[in-house]
Amino acid sequence: MRNTIRAAALVLLLSPCGAWSAQKHAYTLYTPPSGSFTVEIPEGWVPFEAETPRGVATHIIGPSEADGAWRASYHVHYFQKGKPGYVAPREAMKAFRERDKDTDRDVDQITVWRVDQQAAKMFQVREKRMLPSSRLPSEIVSLHHFYMFIPSGRDEYYMIKLSTTEKTFLDYRAEFRRFMKSFRSR
Repeated sequence: MRNTIRAAALVLLLSPCGAWSAQKHAYTLYTPPSGSFTVEIPEGWVPFEAETPRGVATHIIGPSEADGAWRASYHVHYFQKGKPGYVAPREAMKAFRERDKDTDRDVDQITVWRVDQQAAKMFQVREKRMLPSSRLPSEIVSLHHFYMFIPSGRDEYYMIKLSTTEKTFLDYRAEFRRFMKSFRSR
């Protein structure tokens, strides 16, 4: 019995807890209730959809990071012209790309990708936040966000963001590419 406990403890200690890319993952096809898109998401990630003043937002919450203070997650926003609070894609991209000295927010250059047969624009943002923000103790955590802007029709567009910690973003880079390859708008 004692040897079994020691063996189990050793297995737990040697397991790659934060190594996302080193693990094999199963995926499931997901369509939100609005039917605005379909995408393959990792099994175990929890999706939910919400209506916002600017349009529909789907959040897909993944594993916790930074000692539970942050969760890797996708945010898929569908912006529709005519909705209150609508912002044109160019203006929205400019706002998301603003630098901020207070949070050490830094932005990479824009690259063009082909997503769902559309010319999409991708960039990455790094910033620091005090987490958890609602309770103590908290600590400064470096975050990394992948942003993708995908046109959908004349004035509508999707803004997709994958947020991770700076420590794990390289592990999620291939996951982001895979997610974008499987993304299909309605």
